[in-house]
Amino acid sequence: MNAVSLSNQRLSSRRAVAPLPGELARDGMLAGLLGGMAMTTIGVLLALSYGYDVWVPVKALGSLVLGPAALVQAGFVAGPVFAGLLIHLVVAALLGAIFGIVARRFWRLPSDFGVPAVSGLVFGLLVWLVAYLTMPTLLPQLRPHVGSTKSSTSPGGSAYRSRAKRAIRRRASAPARSRAAS
Repeated sequence: MNAVSLSNQRLSSRRAVAPLPGELARDGMLAGLLGGMAMTTIGVLLALSYGYDVWVPVKALGSLVLGPAALVQAGFVAGPVFAGLLIHLVVAALLGAIFGIVARRFWRLPSDFGVPAVSGLVFGLLVWLVAYLTMPTLLPQLRPHVGSTKSSTSPGGSAYRSRAKRAIRRRASAPARSRAAS
């Protein structure tokens, strides 16, 4: 063999090969699982801040399979909690796999300079927004546990709205009072 054919062989062996869909799906699933675990942690923190039981978010998801009885008992109940976690993490992994394949194969996003992390975060926030706006309508058993409902105990419920309206009215009338005093 001559030197030219050896150098061509070396160059061809160094060419970048696009990752296979299976690799993209695997990477997307892992990222989706990490995002799902982060979202579960945030859900628990939000439940604490709103005075809910910390297990309510995952038990609400478990009620999709186990029915409304999954939400009756307060505190940790293994069946509904594990069913909810399983549903949540499987959906997160599937969405991550879909995003991993679509982002690299169809949108052709680069894999450097943090593009996958930022675009994945944006995708995750969009998925959350769509779920937040549509889940109470599509799955009525989640209505008391999602902020866009009219439950008086939910963060978006009537008690919260009435407090917000009072605060807005107070702020709106505050400049009028200061002008009247002068």
